[in-house]
Amino acid sequence: MRGLFLLLSLILICSAVRGRAETEAEAAVRRVITDAELLPSPENASALAAVMRRAEAGEAITIALIGGSITMGTVSVGTQDAAYPKRESYSAYFESWWRERFPQAKFTFVNAGIGGTDSYLGVHRIQKDVLKYDPDLILIEFSVNDDGRLPMTPVSYESLVRRALEAQSRPAVMLLFMAQTSGATAEPVHRRIGEKYRLPMVPLHTVFARLIQGDILPAKALSGDVVHPSALGHAVTGALLARYLDLVQKTAPTGVQEMPLPQAQDKYQHPDLLSGKDGFAFDAGSFRAGSDNEFYRDGWTHLAGDAPFTAEIECRTLGILYLRTIDNLSGKCEVLVDGKAVATLDGDFPNGWGRAITAQEILADDTVKTRHVELRVQPGEKQQWILLGFLVSK
Repeated sequence: MRGLFLLLSLILICSAVRGRAETEAEAAVRRVITDAELLPSPENASALAAVMRRAEAGEAITIALIGGSITMGTVSVGTQDAAYPKRESYSAYFESWWRERFPQAKFTFVNAGIGGTDSYLGVHRIQKDVLKYDPDLILIEFSVNDDGRLPMTPVSYESLVRRALEAQSRPAVMLLFMAQTSGATAEPVHRRIGEKYRLPMVPLHTVFARLIQGDILPAKALSGDVVHPSALGHAVTGALLARYLDLVQKTAPTGVQEMPLPQAQDKYQHPDLLSGKDGFAFDAGSFRAGSDNEFYRDGWTHLAGDAPFTAEIECRTLGILYLRTIDNLSGKCEVLVDGKAVATLDGDFPNGWGRAITAQEILADDTVKTRHVELRVQPGEKQQWILLGFLVSK
């Protein structure tokens, strides 16, 4: 009995610490951003509010998140994490808000975060990873992994947003603008697209910057590795999301927004990610079926031999999805399209942070036609090369 009493006391103490930590995160958010800044245009959240009304009525609601490792749940170690006995990701806080506010609803949550990936891969995988579940709400987070300096970033991000909005289930879409504690973020590029489509936008970048610059919380408390939020950083993100959702629920905006025409050609229409299970014509040559990547096991691995991988792929744009490794075993692979060399892809990732899923566009055309694609691993001591799939749009 005494042991049970001690256990219950410990649980209550941990719960109190966790509750206090969450309150501290909420207080930090409240100090640096006003309601008017956070929700400047309530009408932009009308579709999100409609999902809340359905949840309040007890309907079945599917909510999906797509992004990189932060969405997947990577939590770094910050200098003030001792106050957080339970290390939760922002997605866990986001899910908790919905379940606590609408206990009568039947929720399904889909976390489609994959570490090290950007919106270029995101637009090609959204159908298989998100849209097949017919979501009612999609949260998009790619502001850390996207490079706002690249011309393709606004193109791929806008196509991703449009694919989400055009989905058969007509989901509400909201954007989360994460940032490294160094200040690096693609938020300015992403925000322009969010403004164009009049979408709910949650500016974590702004909150982190003000907390750091105002000496309210140091950068090392918010992230132990600059890139991934710490337990405190995720709690701040969760508090910001909760406050935003509270404001939407309180204002209860109504109306339907029409999707505008794209600013430029909608480059990645009908996007797809082809792997070994997708039934297109190919000859694996010296590549064997399968990869050891947890997300893309239906790829192909080359370890020895000189027979090329060949495929016939109908597409307008084409990209290669491959794995860069830190084991010093991976070499280079030459890619040819219709007999013309278009790229040499290096599978080696010296001094890298880990095994990196890498998406490289190799062809962008205005015409849909069948292309003859060859992959030839270059001769040498390093013969490992891991092909995860092909990114195509028509």
